[in-house]
Amino acid sequence: MFRSEKPANSTTMNKTAEPVSPGKINSIMEGTSIEGEIKSDSNIRVDGRVKGTVNARGRVIV
Repeated sequence: MFRSEKPANSTTMNKTAEPVSPGKINSIMEGTSIEGEIKSDSNIRVDGRVKGTVNARGRVIV
């Protein structure tokens, strides 16, 4: 029922450099404050405040 080994014909997915959701935007809305590190595979729009780092594979809109 449960196996710890992979079947012989299984495939492995590779990560791409393209944003996962190119048409989607993560939003930090006005009135929101975040302190720390933010990482995203897609775009980020910052209308609030961020104290720290923002890393995105897509665009960062400030």
